[in-house]
Amino acid sequence: MTALQLPDIAPSGHIVVGVDTHKHIHVAAVVDTTAGLRSTLSVTADRDGFEKLLAWHALLVESWPLVWKAPVPTAPL
Repeated sequence: MTALQLPDIAPSGHIVVGVDTHKHIHVAAVVDTTAGLRSTLSVTADRDGFEKLLAWHALLVESWPLVWKAPVPTAPL
């Protein structure tokens, strides 16, 4: 398997954070608008996973100024 190579482009400072939610796992990604993928995280869809997601977010805030907006649920619980 080949490791993902991040492009050698200066970050724009504008990022998008997205979370793909599923019943058992959630996958989050940070994408810079010019440099591409910057970080990903997979967590379980439970309290422990949510806490890991919040800790990951705290690390991102140290690197990039973020505005955190909770998504609207896409499926009934």
